[in-house]
This record gives sequence, structure tokens and C-alpha cells, in this order.
Amino acid sequence: MAPKKKHAAGKAAKGDNKSATNGRKSAGIIGGRNAKVSPAVSRHVRRTRISAAEMALAKLADEFQSLREQKGMSVAQVAKASEVAPQSIIQFENRTRPMMFDKLHAIAAALGHDLVLTLRPK
Repeated sequence: MAPKKKHAAGKAAKGDNKSATNGRKSAGIIGGRNAKVSPAVSRHVRRTRISAAEMALAKLADEFQSLREQKGMSVAQVAKASEVAPQSIIQFENRTRPMMFDKLHAIAAALGHDLVLTLRPK
């Protein structure tokens, strides 16, 4: 079998999905169904694509933490008053875990606030 033709730059000929340098199949488009991306790269890609909802939750997490600290309340105190697990509150404040609306409402009430959800036209 004759070797595949290569372009001047040393790349494989068009239609060949193997890299000219290492012989392995290329991963294709990042995030594609067959992509082979390291977990670190995958986490980075997910972190850089932040939706409006994620941004709103991040802002809310900052506001909750700031309000809790202003009131001089510990996570344990807020957890007890809101009946939400302390670990859930910590993870929400650290932005490592989203939280359901009912729990957010309970935490807001424990901090002496109302949580209001509004709908606006685009």
C-alpha cells in the first residue's frame, strides 16, 4: 500500500483524519460528540460559557453571602433557620452547586428578606 500524500507543511492530505505528527485520530471540534478532551480543558470550556441564569445565580450567591456576613450570621445559623443543609449553603456560596428556588426562598427568609422572581420582556 502506498503512503498517503502529504502537503508541503507536513500535514496529512485532505480527508485523512490522522495527525501527520503522531498518527492518532484527531479529536475533531472541541465539544463534539467524538471529541477526546481532557477533564481540565472540559471544565475550562464549561466555565467560560456562562448563561444568563448562571450569572444571576452567581450574583445571588454573592448577595446571600454578603448579607449573611453583614448580619453576623454563620452558615450553621442560616442553615438552622432555613432548614437547608449547611453544606448546600457553602457549596452555593462557593458557586460549586446550584440551588432549587424553594431553598433559595428559605435562605432569603432566614436572612430577613423576600426573594422576588420577575419576568421581563427581552
